[in-house]
Amino acid sequence: MRKNNSRHSKVETKRVLAALLSICMLSVTVVSNALAVDRTDNTASDISDEVVTEYNDVYEEDIIIDDSSDITAKSQEDIDEENTNKATLTEEYFASKEYLGSWDKYSSKYFYNQLSAERKELWDRLDALCYSYLAGDNVGKDFKTTTYSDYNGKSEAYVVDKVDTTRADGSSIFTDTNDRIHFVFMFRASNPQYYFLCNSTIADTDNTYIYLGVYEGMANATKRLAATEALNAKLALWSQEVGVPSSEADKLSKAKAAHDTICNNVTYNNTAIGSDGSITRENDEKYYTQSMYSALILGTTVCAGYSEAYDALCNSIGIDSVSITSSTHQWSEIRVNNSWYNVDCTWDDMASPLSYEYFMLDDNTFVDESEARNREAHTYSAFWKDIKPVCTQSIGSTRYAAGTVLPTPVGKVSSPTINVTQSGSRYTVKLDDDTSGAIIYYTTDGSDPSVGYTKSSRCNPGATVNVASGNIKAIAVKDQYLDSDIVSASAEDEGKPMYRMYNPDPNSGEHFYTASFTEAMHLAGLGWQYEGVAWFAPSSGDKVYRMYNSYAGDHHYTTNMAEVEMLKYAGWTYEGIAWYSGGDIKMLR
Repeated sequence: MRKNNSRHSKVETKRVLAALLSICMLSVTVVSNALAVDRTDNTASDISDEVVTEYNDVYEEDIIIDDSSDITAKSQEDIDEENTNKATLTEEYFASKEYLGSWDKYSSKYFYNQLSAERKELWDRLDALCYSYLAGDNVGKDFKTTTYSDYNGKSEAYVVDKVDTTRADGSSIFTDTNDRIHFVFMFRASNPQYYFLCNSTIADTDNTYIYLGVYEGMANATKRLAATEALNAKLALWSQEVGVPSSEADKLSKAKAAHDTICNNVTYNNTAIGSDGSITRENDEKYYTQSMYSALILGTTVCAGYSEAYDALCNSIGIDSVSITSSTHQWSEIRVNNSWYNVDCTWDDMASPLSYEYFMLDDNTFVDESEARNREAHTYSAFWKDIKPVCTQSIGSTRYAAGTVLPTPVGKVSSPTINVTQSGSRYTVKLDDDTSGAIIYYTTDGSDPSVGYTKSSRCNPGATVNVASGNIKAIAVKDQYLDSDIVSASAEDEGKPMYRMYNPDPNSGEHFYTASFTEAMHLAGLGWQYEGVAWFAPSSGDKVYRMYNSYAGDHHYTTNMAEVEMLKYAGWTYEGIAWYSGGDIKMLR
């Protein structure tokens, strides 16, 4: 049943939606012991007197410190192991693949799949560290604090353990501070299950390490454990109420059910807004505004809490969902029937009755150029430009009703082609696709590739990649199309190349076959003609034995060991297994 919340009229709602304010960011840099403070506090433009609700609901803090900062422990005693065991999860509704544990189902790998290998490795370390405090080895430990200098002098903050961000040569993997900030934001936006993370990041001036900030109220292990259990129960309940989609097309009804569940159980937190129209650090700490904890447990939040709760709920039932931000706002993008759509639970929840005006819209409609403040709130920040999903379709949702019919797909993306060749201990893989504009996702560990469900790599058709494994799976996707089938290939499928040599001596005229390129080139040096690869032999199957007659200079091949023994008795030299034979194509001798 819908909660009885006081809400604005339609006219007031449009004005309220227009009142989103700018992001509150704090950047403090220590340079040669002198504070260089770059602080931006953007407040509201003038708005009519009756607009008193939606304000500065994205709070971000980035703190840059010098290397003299130290880590000190606070309440480091471990909690008894029986309390640690309380974090065991039994919830069975999931979609995103579980790598570290069952909480992975609330995350998305969409942005991860676009990263370079070194950034994936850093992401994995951050992921493992955060998970250890959620449901792993550190679940019974308090978070530590770090001291740093800001515009108020010395300060303390609760943080996750220090994470190194350098390459082997000591340089940072980040190009600059903004690059680091964007990476960390993508990590947090992709992992709403780490509800104890606040929007503060602490790093040195060279970006060689980072600390992820933690809400002070979640630093204590006992309190965090209780919060984890409460979140687990609430997410399990809501996931069960919404249900798991029975098909791609059924994701529409489940996306709506998740939207309604969030909006019917959560209210916008006007109390968290300061008198200047922004969210202060104190209010963020008090109300956990940038965490799904505020939406799921407190029942009142701002845009970040709405979108992250929606992401977690959708990902857990099999609908890819990620958070996107503008300079003033945060919302979700979901993937239904293999195409992406914008969903803004915050703005839909500002109306009475519940609105669907911002449910599953294309980018152009979502931005609504005719309204300046709508345009400001829904125009994504520049760093998302090349990495966010592109939304080109709407489903016809209106103020009073959600759309019920999905656009008909243009077609199905053709299956990608995979060509694998071995290059020493590594493999060169060429991936291509006949559908113009398609994007290919692939894996090398035997798991199914996907846009956001599994850890995958992403490339454009025609790309050549060098990988450690020759076992490749790939899928091709394109907006407005159904995904291709998953295809697979391996270097073993092509087999071992068999090289053919020809002896032009008129007294010989022999053709010779070898799996050794070195042997082939040695014979070429002796005057034999290299005729290329004759075929690819499988790595297993019937053994083909090679015999050599030193008197006639002739080679003989047979699969019959009895024949081998007979020829050996007759004076031929046994040279071992030349190759393996397989398949149903006969070779005549």
